[in-house]
Amino acid sequence: MPILALLIFILILSILVMIHELGHFLVAKKSGIAVEEFGYGIPPKIFGKKIGGTIYSINLFPFGGFVRVQGEDFSDPGQKTAGNFAFKPPYIRMLVLIAGIFMNVVFGSLLFFVVLASRNFVSAPLMTMGDENYHFPFGKQTKIETVITFVAEGSPAKTAGFDFGDYITGAGLINSNEARITSVSDLQTYVGSKGGQNIIFEVKNMQTDKIQQITATPKYDDALQRSAIGVGLGSAFTLSYTAPLEKPVSGLLHGVNVTLYSMNILGQLINTSVSKKSLGPVSEGFSGPVGIFGVVAGVINAGGDSVVLTLMDITALLSFSLAFFNILPLPALDGGRVVFVLYEIVFKKRPNPRLESLSHSFGLAVLLLLMFLVTFKDIFKPF
Repeated sequence: MPILALLIFILILSILVMIHELGHFLVAKKSGIAVEEFGYGIPPKIFGKKIGGTIYSINLFPFGGFVRVQGEDFSDPGQKTAGNFAFKPPYIRMLVLIAGIFMNVVFGSLLFFVVLASRNFVSAPLMTMGDENYHFPFGKQTKIETVITFVAEGSPAKTAGFDFGDYITGAGLINSNEARITSVSDLQTYVGSKGGQNIIFEVKNMQTDKIQQITATPKYDDALQRSAIGVGLGSAFTLSYTAPLEKPVSGLLHGVNVTLYSMNILGQLINTSVSKKSLGPVSEGFSGPVGIFGVVAGVINAGGDSVVLTLMDITALLSFSLAFFNILPLPALDGGRVVFVLYEIVFKKRPNPRLESLSHSFGLAVLLLLMFLVTFKDIFKPF
């Protein structure tokens, strides 16, 4: 199973990066820019074939891919030719730069649409983080209050097999009618009155929609002064896009919803970090390859009939995340390169080529350092 999870993880990341690079490639080709190489994976090269002036290569490390165009290094753009990227009009260069972002948005929208259509245009639950009164701009949101956010060690819930991210939809005694559970107070009232009795809980997994029945026996908690099973409860949202005008573009609407929600959460984490003068809170808002692998492995291990849909849901979310990350106006990212093009358009002159090249090199070094730190954090944090 770990090998399968690793292969699927590599496949997901490779597809996302290749889709992004395909956007750059197609617009560059259409604009008459000389594409020197379109490669899958990270060099060194193990295979390459030149077709129509472009080398199509397969490289040793199977993570993502790249596009190399003539004149992309402004500090040494080479000769002024018709296919040189550095000498193309600013609007052409900007189109090439944002094409990868556009492709990630389109790909993520299509995946979200397929997932939503299979679920009658109702999303999988999204965990509430921070502001429980957050309002999504698109779709109809419904709140789920009985999501498990914590399972106490040595508790009846831990022994029974409750897990983070499950949510309780019903509970009942053996050989009795089941009580529907829709709120925290419902659950507390029911469990609090059934100390020492075996209760069958109907539990649904947020990621896979897998429903199972778990039996647990509440015991009296002195601190709470009532019977409990030892779980912390939080809330989540589902989003539905059932209006006639929403359905055809539901994938895009959902992608915008989750991206804006992620930005809102990140903003709260940054504010918390500033107020506490600590990078701890904001670092929790990021996951690197190791953290993403943990999520993929968790979905595969959970099993169920909707594993494929859940993996598509995760891939769509990552595609929008990649688009958002790349549009940030930071050196080395597409958004940072767009800033230099906008400078040229506004001031009618090019930025200093050496300064631009150095800024991108510095930005890349900072991004690699951040990736290393995030990966280090993920390795020493349980999946």
